[in-house]
Amino acid sequence: MVSGKKPKNHLLLWLAILAGVPLLLTGGLTNSGCNSPTIDDIIPFQEGDLIFQTSRMPWHQVMGAFSPYPVNHCGIILKENGQFFVLEAAQRVQKVPLEFWIHRGENSRFLIARFKGMNDSLRLRIHQAANLYLGKPYDFKLSWNEEALYNAELVRKIYQQALGIYLGPILRIQADQLDAAVLNDPETSGAAYSGRKTAHRVLEIATPVSLLEDRRLEIVFSNF
Repeated sequence: MVSGKKPKNHLLLWLAILAGVPLLLTGGLTNSGCNSPTIDDIIPFQEGDLIFQTSRMPWHQVMGAFSPYPVNHCGIILKENGQFFVLEAAQRVQKVPLEFWIHRGENSRFLIARFKGMNDSLRLRIHQAANLYLGKPYDFKLSWNEEALYNAELVRKIYQQALGIYLGPILRIQADQLDAAVLNDPETSGAAYSGRKTAHRVLEIATPVSLLEDRRLEIVFSNF
């Protein structure tokens, strides 16, 4: 997986998390008491954290064609009324409950990365910027316009607007590489990509893994 050092003083916590998270996500803990632990109680999520997973959605799987790592989807964690949500570009830009988002990924595996200079002021700006993109459709053409957004583009633009930084390198790929990735995926909807004849063009894209390559981010949790 992408390199990143975990804090040494959290070693015991990590071991407990890795043992207990699958149970929590699949309903393995069935304590009927009102104080039953949730994933929010166990993992120190913070608003503004980036969260990554291996998505089963075909249009996210295409993003994984440009990286040897399994991560192909990402979002930003937001907190509202004491509850955590993930802002993501799925079929549209939407907020979904954090536990639902995690469980939807392959094997409920996820990774959390945090901007090293994060503070309350920056979290507020991220939250405000995130709400501006709600409802936007998914960008199957992987362009950079504001009319539609794909997953890594959404995250990158929110951080650009809120923090004034550009996360991760931009990849330059031949358009026919994208076409091949789409054509080789039997689950990908041809209708979603119809009319996107881009042969001989060079596309500039961000991917979930390219975001993780930014050294200003630190990995604070991973169960990959």
